[in-house]
Amino acid sequence: MDLVLWHCNNGIHVRSSDGSSDFYCLCPPEYYGDRCQFQRKRLIFTLQVQMEGAFENLPLTFKIAVLLVRGSIPSTIISHDQFVYLPHHYCLPKYDTQLLYLINESSLSLSSSSINHSVHIHLYNGQTLEHHAWWYFPVPFEYLPVNRMAKRVIVTTFPVASEFSQKKFHNTNCTSCSNNAVCLGYDIDLDQDICVCFSNFTGRRCLIPFEVCTSESCNGHGKCIPGDAHFNLYDQFMCLCDKEWMGSSCEFQAPVINVTFGASVSITSLELAIIQFIGIRDDSDSGPNVYAELLPIKEKPSNLTLSLYNLALNTEQAGGLYLIFVHLYESHEKVDYYFKGLHNPGYSSTSNTNIEINLSDTCRSIHDLFNSTVLAQPQLQRTQINVKCMCCLF
Repeated sequence: MDLVLWHCNNGIHVRSSDGSSDFYCLCPPEYYGDRCQFQRKRLIFTLQVQMEGAFENLPLTFKIAVLLVRGSIPSTIISHDQFVYLPHHYCLPKYDTQLLYLINESSLSLSSSSINHSVHIHLYNGQTLEHHAWWYFPVPFEYLPVNRMAKRVIVTTFPVASEFSQKKFHNTNCTSCSNNAVCLGYDIDLDQDICVCFSNFTGRRCLIPFEVCTSESCNGHGKCIPGDAHFNLYDQFMCLCDKEWMGSSCEFQAPVINVTFGASVSITSLELAIIQFIGIRDDSDSGPNVYAELLPIKEKPSNLTLSLYNLALNTEQAGGLYLIFVHLYESHEKVDYYFKGLHNPGYSSTSNTNIEINLSDTCRSIHDLFNSTVLAQPQLQRTQINVKCMCCLF
């Protein structure tokens, strides 16, 4: 056994480049000491972001700053991390980070459990750097050397003003950030200012242009959005494709589902149609793909066309179940529901599918299916009956 490999414990053993025989240990962030023999106190933080509201009113990118803060007033930032959130590309993304305490607070001789710490999350518009939202979470179980927290935050379409959102921290008179960046505070552990950059700039001080998008990035069929190398090292940019196109660079034409109504379906007038497409792959562990389209219509729909993209239907491999739900609103009070299920026989990336909705596809109301005795039961019991009936349909 080579004992040199164990000399630095959890670090890397390197030799000095000045010609001497001295060796040094390069420690990972969570360890310190001349042989990386000490472990730093740290908080492993997981953040999940959920959008709420209309996507057409959302910015293309958000900048997320996560701060580990000590004390109350004045607060001191002792660790931080930043992420880029692309709401049009990621659904319920999770961001994992490791927020480190100061080394003297990691020592057993200093009980830091008496010091209050909290996690602050700031959300900025990536295009304008306008402050969008702010969250505050106290850190529980301060006595633990390695602590864990997991939080889900809900982001609304419009900015949320808060009296705490522009809370000042200790040493906020920073001068190192570029003129077009936002200085959020000062990290006393790294001994540097915290700069929040525009989407097209990067670097610690936001001085390095980050122009990864070109006119050919999305083949002229979508909008190019700079990515986050911190979150995904291999995708420097993302393409927000037009409705009729799909693929990582919008290089493929999306398949089309043509929804038509048979003669048995009688609709005198129609104000709104909602079509939901759910794709369930046999070999997928990520859950079903769901796509919905709202179509405001003032007359009977003789032919509805829905372009689908980034769904399990866009594959040449057969297998899987595909469900189509159609909601037809003749008025606010009168709604008709239709259901169609089909198995994927194998589609190419340019295949179109024709679906005809007939009267036999109607999803009948619970008031038409059950008697007054069943309708008088509690909702949970009625749900169990509905599940049994749905299983019989398949």
